[in-house]
Amino acid sequence: MHKKFLGISFCIMIITAMFSFSNVYALNWYQITTINNNRSGKIKINYLAKASDVKGSEFYKGLPFTKEAIKSTFGSDNNVIGGLSINTNNPTDISISFEIAFKDIQKIISAPGFSKSKITWYKNGDSTVFLYLMEKKTDFSADDQVVYTFVLPTTDITSTTGKKAKDNTVTYGLNIDNLARGASFVMTFKNSKDNTEAAGTDDTSKTNSGKGGCGLFGIELPLLFGLGMFFVKRSKKK
Repeated sequence: MHKKFLGISFCIMIITAMFSFSNVYALNWYQITTINNNRSGKIKINYLAKASDVKGSEFYKGLPFTKEAIKSTFGSDNNVIGGLSINTNNPTDISISFEIAFKDIQKIISAPGFSKSKITWYKNGDSTVFLYLMEKKTDFSADDQVVYTFVLPTTDITSTTGKKAKDNTVTYGLNIDNLARGASFVMTFKNSKDNTEAAGTDDTSKTNSGKGGCGLFGIELPLLFGLGMFFVKRSKKK
């Protein structure tokens, strides 16, 4: 028991050290999105920047660094902010962490921070195609670390453009080129037996796009739909 406790403590120390000291001269962004069968779920967001870069500003590289700015950027009727923490204990950097409980993944775009993204949850037979298109981010540098992880409702993930783990997670590590183009995430998975749609949704469940989206999305969305449908058909042939 003592050895197990020491092992867990050591892992926590390593993770904390990695988050606190890795690449402190750039911006680090880590987002974990967990989606339930009914499209509800939660988003855990952590980001870190050098204090001398933020300089007490509300925003740095388009990201909020005060509690009021975070709530107004990522909160909405669909998105409830919780566990908000701004850590300034380390004099060299500022780390932000919070959680968003959302009612419908497609409606997270009701918050300004997600409004230029496009999200689609498309059902086809026994499969679901999930598309997440991010807005262009041109103010990021080559040294910035940006990682998006998605925890899907099932481990039966038939195809994805990301890195699939043995469980129900898919991870995307983005570079400056991905961000400048507007990164796109595509995942196809089998429906669970209890996979019901979110209450009160209508036909917009097939396509739900944010206002003011980049023109690039108008070109990419049909292509990604086709890619998703290709994945579904290919999985059925296996």
